[in-house]
Amino acid sequence: MEVEDCMASILTKMWRRNLFGGTYQPVEQITSGIPDERSSTVNEAFDELHQQGYIQYHKNRTCASINPSYKEEVREFLSGHVADYILELR
Repeated sequence: MEVEDCMASILTKMWRRNLFGGTYQPVEQITSGIPDERSSTVNEAFDELHQQGYIQYHKNRTCASINPSYKEEVREFLSGHVADYILELR
């Protein structure tokens, strides 16, 4: 799994769970289902998403949510990775 695929997986989970702004979830719950041997890729993906401004950290980086100011940019990023009906949910 490459970093970009991991980023898409993380953002898709957050999008489907409606995690925007003040609605956040622990990083461990967001990354559940991704194998432990990919933890370095997951950490790199979270860092990249945060640097791009797509996600916000809460509670000393233990929780995360999608930055509501970047909702359209996240939608554009995900449009190349997931089915359109997922993006229609929000």
